[in-house]
Amino acid sequence: MLANQRLVNEGPGSSLGYSMLCAKDVLQCPFIFHACDTFVPGKAIPEPNKNWIAGYEMEGDLDQYRTIQANKNQIITNINDKKEGNSKNVLIGLFGIKDYSVYWNYLEQLYKKNPNDQTLNDTSPFNQMIDDGYKIKLISFPIWYDTGNPIALEKTISSLTKK
Repeated sequence: MLANQRLVNEGPGSSLGYSMLCAKDVLQCPFIFHACDTFVPGKAIPEPNKNWIAGYEMEGDLDQYRTIQANKNQIITNINDKKEGNSKNVLIGLFGIKDYSVYWNYLEQLYKKNPNDQTLNDTSPFNQMIDDGYKIKLISFPIWYDTGNPIALEKTISSLTKK
């Protein structure tokens, strides 16, 4: 657990990165992160026997999503913040971490730089891992349902109701 750990879910000191760090002690092994607002039917979720991030190729306004830049071999070269980059591959809140100690080390360093940074998130360590030569594979999912905002939830409900 983090020193001076507190239960904070909003305001200064709250972030997905902080919440992730609260789980660090029990995730001292390769692990899969699966956001509660992500539904991916029809394709098996890979084991965390390598570092990977799930993406979904999407058209339209992607400003509300982080996007993934990858090379022709599907090795990720950058994670773009929201409203940045020109990739159509959006992060869908699903990834596998083989190099967990490296992931936790980078996330902890970022947290210690600014514990009140509410933008610190689950993907914050990835660009540092990439810069240091860790390979992270893009795993594309052909179907992704997002329930993380009212518009996406409505679209998901409509889509699933038709099926």
